[in-house]
Amino acid sequence: DISIVEAMLIEDDGRTRTVQTILDPDGQDAFHVRILSRDSGTDGDWTLHLSGRIAFEDPATPLTSLREAQQVCSVPVPLDELASGSSQALGEISLDVSAQEADGDGIHPVLLDGCLQAAAAAMPDAAGDRMYLPVGIGAFSLHHAAPSRCFSHVRVRAGAGAVVHADVTVYASDGAVLAT
Repeated sequence: DISIVEAMLIEDDGRTRTVQTILDPDGQDAFHVRILSRDSGTDGDWTLHLSGRIAFEDPATPLTSLREAQQVCSVPVPLDELASGSSQALGEISLDVSAQEADGDGIHPVLLDGCLQAAAAAMPDAAGDRMYLPVGIGAFSLHHAAPSRCFSHVRVRAGAGAVVHADVTVYASDGAVLAT
């Protein structure tokens, strides 16, 4: 479980911020995590930006296969390489060669952000002009390192009040599940 408590704004005014990440053990394969920051060179209070728990667990079973997601999400939307269905969306995300970093064991942050952005196309029509921002991640499992091109299948489900929950499955081009 991860909660974004307060956004960390980085202004283009020349000021720098000191950022610290704190991991406290919580059992054999888990940690409590906090990310805090403050203006560099000050003794001011730290601002909490993120708190949560990270655990190393067995990967979850994907909600569907890539082929099933392609069949359900067949209605084109006005974005390149994105299709939507009933409270679902399937997006193809790729990194520009200049944005790639040699991180063979994970997923590039820009690629992960693109996978989450596909949720906007999955919102039901009732959302109207509302804007939704991600404020937490219930669980994240990385099953395999992500290549520079992948597919993101998003299923939106109801939440309480104005909160909406979405399940995201990231696939490789061959249909292998990369992350849930």
